[in-house]
Amino acid sequence: MMYSALTEVDAFLAAVDAEPHTKRARAILRQHPEVKRLLGPSAWTMLLTVTLVAAQVTIALWIHRAPWWLLALIAYTIGAVINCAVLNMIHEACHNLIFRSTKWNRFAAYVANLGAFSPYVETFYHYHLPHHRYLGNYDRDMTMASDWEARWVGRSILRKALWFLFFPMIYPFRVARSNLRKPARHRLLLNFGIQLTWLCLLFYLGGWPAIAYMMLSFYFHFGLHPLNAIALQEHFFVQHGEESYSYYGIGNWITFNAGYHVEHHDMPFIPWFRLPALKRAAPEFYRGRHSYQSWTGLILRFVFDRRWSLWARVARSRVN
Repeated sequence: MMYSALTEVDAFLAAVDAEPHTKRARAILRQHPEVKRLLGPSAWTMLLTVTLVAAQVTIALWIHRAPWWLLALIAYTIGAVINCAVLNMIHEACHNLIFRSTKWNRFAAYVANLGAFSPYVETFYHYHLPHHRYLGNYDRDMTMASDWEARWVGRSILRKALWFLFFPMIYPFRVARSNLRKPARHRLLLNFGIQLTWLCLLFYLGGWPAIAYMMLSFYFHFGLHPLNAIALQEHFFVQHGEESYSYYGIGNWITFNAGYHVEHHDMPFIPWFRLPALKRAAPEFYRGRHSYQSWTGLILRFVFDRRWSLWARVARSRVN
């Protein structure tokens, strides 16, 4: 497939328009006021969150009986999927889509975090909402690669593969460039303390294999794994006039519609299971847009097609 927006220029693409989602959301609501019925939280997502955490913990405690090669295989094929799912539940809580109360949503996020290795809640809360508000702003949108990342990766097949492989270790360095105020220290310490206590309990019950399973599940999810294609799918600029993209493949069944990214940016207060209904309710706003059907295919295309690079992002406020 040929992509009209991919170029050989090693620089971020200058934005010619304002962030597009707010304008489109207003147009959708004008033409389809019935969409308002899709807005609002859904408490049953909490039951799903507890089920996912319970499943991850059950596997972690069982895995000590398995050989290391099987532990790694299960972490890659099952653990990474559950890890992605629980982080999507944190995402729901961040947008207040589980409970009506902000405090209870944060509680739900902390529960979901128990299914992942890293203390994720407070940094995600702090940097995700600015991603919506400042889409493409180099200094405030942490989904954009840093200059040094883009320069080092370039268009090399090997370095693009290595970037994916070591993405969990590369991503935290993006925070250093942010001009957002830093997260509240007491919240970070709380998140870290709860997660450390939880991991110590898992170690007491399941030993090092339980910790290794949790760690590998987290690392594989954000490494060279089909689910990490989401990092490319969401905003890598491949079609003129569009800077957000959705995925409509079967992976949505196991990631709770994480692929419906355009719809989510348009209406961030619609819960995950109603996003397909938004697409059906306003088909003229989504028909004909570039979308993906395979996350695995997207990763292979990124790695082996030299037109793809980390520079393929629309940048606002600062362009190199």
